[in-house]
Amino acid sequence: MTTRITINVDAPSKAEEIEIIEKLHAAFKGSDTYLASLFTDDFLGWVSNQIKNDFPPDVYGFGINASTFLEVKIKSLKKEKTQNQFDKVELKKELSLKKEQIDNLDKIIGSRDERMIADSEEKTQLEEKIDKLQMENVTLKVKLYDLITKEG
Repeated sequence: MTTRITINVDAPSKAEEIEIIEKLHAAFKGSDTYLASLFTDDFLGWVSNQIKNDFPPDVYGFGINASTFLEVKIKSLKKEKTQNQFDKVELKKELSLKKEQIDNLDKIIGSRDERMIADSEEKTQLEEKIDKLQMENVTLKVKLYDLITKEG
């Protein structure tokens, strides 16, 4: 496939320069060429933006800036990963302590439950004993009454 592009080299306007880049982008899009790898959508957007804002599109600077950005990003992500690993260890320690606390509280609750059951059983026994003693008291009062009234 052949594409012809006419370029006004005297003093092209910004719009004409952007149009030339867009035509080059369109001409190589989808082809298996080095120029197709140069005229990518991202590159086209960046060059167009540079031209619109009156900045010269320094391709070398674009590559260096992208590379530097990626290096900084990688360094930042490595630092974040290290911090996350540290946080993970700390959280595991904290989780282990919390599990121990839960186990201790479960033991306390278990012993309190056992004590409540024992206290409840003791209460029932004491209530039965009180009922029995009250009955004996009534019986003894009746006997005392009978004794007092027979003598008199």
